[in-house]
Amino acid sequence: MLKKALSKEGIDFRPESYKWSLIQALLSRGDRRLTQLLLKVREHGDSAGAFKRAFKEMEGTIPPMEFYVHRTDMPGDSVLPWSHLEGPLSLDTLKQHAERAAVLM
Repeated sequence: MLKKALSKEGIDFRPESYKWSLIQALLSRGDRRLTQLLLKVREHGDSAGAFKRAFKEMEGTIPPMEFYVHRTDMPGDSVLPWSHLEGPLSLDTLKQHAERAAVLM
């Protein structure tokens, strides 16, 4: 209904799957502890269901998905999977942006 209404206005609306949004958050906030999980996901077929199955198999050996996905108290010195990459913004600038965003929450 929303997509149809927006298309009349010339807006191309493409909703994203909630499950895949969670997986994207997991991959962007995950750490080395997820290595074995990702290998299991690959074995199970690289689907959203494969992530759920892999987490269930590894229960108790790694933090639950919620730890990575819904966490709002990540310390500023957390090492993220992409921390070694250099981008156009310095780490200090990214920290400033995070601090400003935290105030808005």
